[in-house]
Amino acid sequence: MARSLGRLAYWWIHNFVVYGDGSVYKQPVTFGPERVQELVHMYALDEGGKRLYNHVFLSKPKGADKSGFAAYVACFEAA
Repeated sequence: MARSLGRLAYWWIHNFVVYGDGSVYKQPVTFGPERVQELVHMYALDEGGKRLYNHVFLSKPKGADKSGFAAYVACFEAA
């Protein structure tokens, strides 16, 4: 996907959001290639620069950190 704000979203999350607990406390949030690709698709733009999707539905199995991912995206959206 050539036109997307997803890479910007990943850059922002990686640089401004840190993990809050556990062994990765205060380390930058990082995503694997699948999560980065999800961001790219979520923030896809048309030729005019408008977002392709108004709503996004993420379906993953239990334990896939869906709530955490939503929180990181919410931080980016709020900024």
